[in-house]
Amino acid sequence: MLKELHRAVHHTFGPDGLRHEIANWTGETGKHRTALNEFIVLLRALERVRGANHAGTLRTLSNIAHLAGRLGNVGRARVMFARLVEQLNEVLGAPHADTLAARGNLARWTGESGYPWQARDMLLRLVTRADVELGAEHPTTLRARHQLAMWSGWAGAAETARDQFRDLTIDLGRFLDVGRFLGPEHQETLLARAGLAFWTGEAGAGDEALRLFTTALPDFHRVLGHQHPLALRANIARRKDAAGDVRAAREELADLVVELTRVLGRDHPSTRTVVRDLALWLQLD
Repeated sequence: MLKELHRAVHHTFGPDGLRHEIANWTGETGKHRTALNEFIVLLRALERVRGANHAGTLRTLSNIAHLAGRLGNVGRARVMFARLVEQLNEVLGAPHADTLAARGNLARWTGESGYPWQARDMLLRLVTRADVELGAEHPTTLRARHQLAMWSGWAGAAETARDQFRDLTIDLGRFLDVGRFLGPEHQETLLARAGLAFWTGEAGAGDEALRLFTTALPDFHRVLGHQHPLALRANIARRKDAAGDVRAAREELADLVVELTRVLGRDHPSTRTVVRDLALWLQLD
């Protein structure tokens, strides 16, 4: 049975494709360092056998760059995506979906490197180009719009970010193409709703932000499971605190510490951040 399954998978993906899928899902389970090492080994094999410009080689390079950023080396991720964009421009052309997606990744890691204004400007150009080349409903176009809204906010334009997330949420909710990630209850739509709630609060409407977060939470639980909306719960706690309900905020955060410790471990950066916030609130009691 296992031999038959292995042959079927090997036939579907090929040896290199199978190794790529294994590395990819290793990263999806949170083992980013292991996944990075697996992708590096795969990259060397692909460069030797298929060449530096092969689609599989370029896709593996993209995964390595992304994982480098996830592991905290945002500068390396930015440099790698800058080189990858140049390579894809030469191999596939500027209008190709892979090239445009790489530009989105370059913008993201530019922002993560401490340049939100530059990231915003890059994404403004990307959204315009992707809309022309790929269409308004293409995943790359929609993800670029999400990033544009986010980096507009971090560049200091909270009201602009709020409005961009509102428009994006509406569009994601009405794009119901079969086989796409679109629709009112897909992860991308839910994340856009979270972005709308966050930047609504940052724009000064704390009560409305709390309402949006609270309304979104059951949908996050239903669609993504109880482990995914942890950041959403942290934002709800902070909005309750801003609204003056300190006791409710502390209780929300205390419950979240227990959940984060169970899911991510007590040494995870997200857990430590929430523990620190809770400790500060308790000191104010």
